[in-house]
Amino acid sequence: MELEMENGAKTPIIGSGSTSPSNASREQTPPDTTPPPSPKMPTLVDQALAAIAGSGKGRGSLSTGDVAIVFNAAELKTTILLDSMTLARQMPEFAQQHCLDNTMASRAAVKLNGGVRLLFVLERIGGDNGIPALASKALDTAAPAADVIIAPETTTKADAKRVKKEPADNGDGSPEQRQASRQPDTDWARAYECFFRGMMNMPSISVRQVGLPNNATSALPLLEGVLVIAERYECILTVGSAFKSLSNDWISNRTLYAAIAAESARWLTLAVKLESDLVYKEAFVHLVGQHPIFASRSVDRIPEHVMASIVAQARELKMKRYKIDQQLLMTTLRVEKPPGKGKLAPVSEVVGQHHAPMVYNTVNLWRDWLTEHMSYLHAITGSAEDEEAEDVPTMPEATALCVHPERAGSSTTDSRPECLSPAGFYRLLARAGDAYLPAEHVIGSWNRKEYGDDPGAVRANLVVLKARAQEVVGPLLRSRLQLAGGGREGLRYLTCGEVGRVPWAGEEDEREGDVDGDVEMKD
Repeated sequence: MELEMENGAKTPIIGSGSTSPSNASREQTPPDTTPPPSPKMPTLVDQALAAIAGSGKGRGSLSTGDVAIVFNAAELKTTILLDSMTLARQMPEFAQQHCLDNTMASRAAVKLNGGVRLLFVLERIGGDNGIPALASKALDTAAPAADVIIAPETTTKADAKRVKKEPADNGDGSPEQRQASRQPDTDWARAYECFFRGMMNMPSISVRQVGLPNNATSALPLLEGVLVIAERYECILTVGSAFKSLSNDWISNRTLYAAIAAESARWLTLAVKLESDLVYKEAFVHLVGQHPIFASRSVDRIPEHVMASIVAQARELKMKRYKIDQQLLMTTLRVEKPPGKGKLAPVSEVVGQHHAPMVYNTVNLWRDWLTEHMSYLHAITGSAEDEEAEDVPTMPEATALCVHPERAGSSTTDSRPECLSPAGFYRLLARAGDAYLPAEHVIGSWNRKEYGDDPGAVRANLVVLKARAQEVVGPLLRSRLQLAGGGREGLRYLTCGEVGRVPWAGEEDEREGDVDGDVEMKD
């Protein structure tokens, strides 16, 4: 096809079916087979920030700052963000150990990493006494990091066997090493989180803010872990101040004193290091009462000078018991004798085998009941104090005077009948009445042929004897615990021991533990 121009020239027109050199070359270009660029792998910081944003945490929950601390890669919402300046001010030892000032990234990095300039990850570092530590990581660390602790440690059978057979502390190794070897089930990720939340929320904190359980018993393992971390970063004084505030929360919900009763040695160890007067005195009274038969092997954690004080006060308590036992055994009755010649008033005489034999026999049966129980209790104490003793005193068999019944509703795990435990024995004496040695049992054992048959007189004489015993044992039942009366009733040891001065008191601070205790309930 041709197009005729004005000058008569003809120009060919290239149609759709025609081929030009340029089209031919375009059709022969091979397709681009270059793979698209791979998407950028999310970093640990990216995922942590996303988890924090999705958790809905409000202000004051450590969700803003330029320092990210990852405790658990499997639960990134527990990650906290801290302001580096505040962190350095609150924890100077942490700043020094991790060279916080020298390792600060540039301001440009802030824009690239959501405001984070430093990243720390909790991980187990070989040779660090088995206690996880925070390690500084690059901001582009991939998520999740392989060496991040992602779950609380579990106690294997081998671990449990090792702890059970562990000898008493002989002073070898560092404090952290000895502490870690006795805490195989510590949730270190959570302990670190509680530590930082407590430090950064001071001075006004609560159990909820820190992330500790509302029940003091459940909180104890975490508190022990927090203490180890505080020792590492030299923050004992600050943590001690926080502990006193947290104690008020557990007092308010009535879980602290019961927790101390269950694990007195562990709480005492905490109290000594954190200088808590309240917890120290409560735990100390428990341990004085338990000595020498402690309820827990955790007593080997107690500092030697504190244990020496416990032993000294326990000896004082033992002597107090023995003096009261002596008064009980010397208790008798007197009867009036008609006046002799030249005397206007009757004469009061102590009963004897040939003088008021019926009353005398009542006194002896009552003393027999006392002696049977005292002998066993003294033997138990002596056996525990004698390290070479191999035989445990045999529990006395039931007799006509005492069948050694277990007290109904007792919450204790001790299998001994109440009358054969130190506190239970004296509590029975304080209740009087038919709480022990019921009159009917005495009358049933009565030798009527030799001593006559007067049940009314027997009952009356027992009432007088028991009233005197109730008065004598009163000082032993004056408890120095803050634990509520019902909780004290479940204890098998006396809680009237003295505390004395707390170990950290200065010369000018003679704070003696001589506050009058409460009298235990007698039912």
